[in-house]
Amino acid sequence: LVWLGTACALGTILEYRSHVDVFGDLAKLIPGAHVHVPRLRAHVAASARISFGGPAKHGLADATMLDAAVPIAAVFLLRAREVWHRIGWGAALIVLIAGCVATQEKTALILLFVSLAAIVAYNPRRYKRWWPLLIVAVLLIRIASPHSISELIYQFKDIGGSNSTSGRTTDYPAVAPFLNTHLLFGRGFGSYEPHKYRILDDQMLGFLIEIGAVGLIAYTALILTPAAMCVRRGLRGLSLEDDLLAALSTGFLAFFVSNFLYDSFSFRQGPYTFFFLAALVAAAVGRQTGHTPVQRGDIGIRGAEAPPA
Repeated sequence: LVWLGTACALGTILEYRSHVDVFGDLAKLIPGAHVHVPRLRAHVAASARISFGGPAKHGLADATMLDAAVPIAAVFLLRAREVWHRIGWGAALIVLIAGCVATQEKTALILLFVSLAAIVAYNPRRYKRWWPLLIVAVLLIRIASPHSISELIYQFKDIGGSNSTSGRTTDYPAVAPFLNTHLLFGRGFGSYEPHKYRILDDQMLGFLIEIGAVGLIAYTALILTPAAMCVRRGLRGLSLEDDLLAALSTGFLAFFVSNFLYDSFSFRQGPYTFFFLAALVAAAVGRQTGHTPVQRGDIGIRGAEAPPA
């Protein structure tokens, strides 16, 4: 997952620099595949905001996938013993962060902060010695994708005058009539037609209209239940698997937050990533282990040593 995410991030950075969708060009080499790839964006106005999506064709979906891999790379970096392993996992983490920034989406930066803050919160003392890596990340991002950080800072400074922000704030009064009449159970799943009324940049708001407050609670439980299954072992942190479960829980949290920031079901990559991570959690937590937990000092980058017979 980390290395595929790294490849995704490198392609996003390349797209940011060259305005060429390398993934789309590679997909054309697949026999029988019909892929439409936007060509060079050389004629786009300098003031226009461009979203770089890598293989997802949109930066929001791209960022959701990359942010799911960031805490996992952080765990492998934390567990690495040898210098070259630390360099490799540290480089992967920096590339993933750079890919998130290269999407040029405010949501990408918010989800990145949520993922990193959540994984560090499990054990701040173990992660605090790696904070200088963020300085290295900033320097390398400025080299790999120039002006990307400045552009995001400008977007946050101008957040009040942004069309995307104003569009989100006007969604609430516009859909108030739907909520006043069907608040508890909604109008029915799929009943809201965005192209007939208005496109909602808030998946939770859309679900509140369609499945009501009861359905929204059930959907929230669907996302947070696998995260809750990871918390106890994540806080224990005795083995590599414990730390990886903690990392997976931060991916669920980031996906949950993304539902408030954009219409996540309009981009299939986000839900696909969620269910993939949930499957990993179900496989890890649901199986019966036949040996005692491994202590922190007995585990490295390749996992635990075999228990004694």
